[in-house]
Amino acid sequence: MQLKIALLTDGIYPFVVGGMQKHSFHLVRFFTEAGYQITLVHGVPETKEIPSREEALRMLEVRSSSNIEIITFHIPKHIYYPGHYIAEQYAYSKMISRKLENRWDEYDLIYAQGFTAWHYLKHRKKATPPVAVHLHGLNMYQAQFSMRSKLESSLLKKAARANLRRADYCFSLGGKLSQILLEQTNTSANVVEIPLGIGSGWLRKTVEPKNRKSFVFVGRNERVKGIRELWIALDRLNRMPEKIDFHFVGPVDKPSGFEEKSVILHFHGMVKNEETIQSILDKCDVLVCPSFSEGMPNVILEAMSRGLAIIATDSGAVSELVSSANGWLIPSGNVPLLTASLSVATTLNSNKLFEMKQTSLERVRSAFSWEQVAKQTTSEIERLAKTADL
Repeated sequence: MQLKIALLTDGIYPFVVGGMQKHSFHLVRFFTEAGYQITLVHGVPETKEIPSREEALRMLEVRSSSNIEIITFHIPKHIYYPGHYIAEQYAYSKMISRKLENRWDEYDLIYAQGFTAWHYLKHRKKATPPVAVHLHGLNMYQAQFSMRSKLESSLLKKAARANLRRADYCFSLGGKLSQILLEQTNTSANVVEIPLGIGSGWLRKTVEPKNRKSFVFVGRNERVKGIRELWIALDRLNRMPEKIDFHFVGPVDKPSGFEEKSVILHFHGMVKNEETIQSILDKCDVLVCPSFSEGMPNVILEAMSRGLAIIATDSGAVSELVSSANGWLIPSGNVPLLTASLSVATTLNSNKLFEMKQTSLERVRSAFSWEQVAKQTTSEIERLAKTADL
């Protein structure tokens, strides 16, 4: 089906790194390979030069360049103050809206990542073309860890609500995110549920048993990632007789006063090369993801594709990936249950852990490949565009 789509993003991988940006990267490939005419709008930080069309096409790995238009902006940055992020997002959406103000009627569908359609939704005069908004993690509606995060989330909720209720459709990654969207939009007909996926190059063929248990955390050294709770749990685990290896991938340092007894630490720092990340994951048995809020974490998909069991908080769409068959799903911020899960995994029968690791691998292979997600996405896009024509 020949469609013309405006894909609005606040950044796209590899120019901007992040889960939403990686998703945008794959959307470009889905849409161009389906033969759609695409206008890609994306932003780069002010510190970077705007790439040429040739460079962008090469970095995006687009096979057919004839059916894609690329519009690039510098993402506006404001001086830090409470709510500055919201102001930046609205300013960016206004730049997009003005750039395309005489062209909206060209499109069969507008697919807006994050808040990129905010200004257009606020000022549009008619309901066509339809706008599909994807806010991904909806972190502002999930568990918060401090008074500051609660204040910031309250400001973001107002902005999110303004976008969600004006949009014609809202994309969800599933799990608790669909329920949040239902509460905000008041109708399930507007919620389109499609998961993220993982590239075939990530899928490991087999899982190998190991002797000593090995765990890994992949992420930023931030409170929202549950890093404080993890260190408390590791301190308690450090008193157990069983020795384990614990790997950190990301900008994480050992807290002062932490003595390695039962827990042997390995710090890898920031790793961007996928083959290096895969080699680290292949040394491990269990990924630990104790975040307060998530969407559908790429890190969990990546770890499962390498055959790891998962300890994760029941946030966002994590329950779509993790169950008792392949891991432990716990409440956010619950240190006793995080400690208990780590302890159980440490002492778990090797055969049982091996089964859980195999389950992770099979679950990703059967339901979360990008090829499967591409079929679901293009099918839904064509349905939404067709519905708008009726």
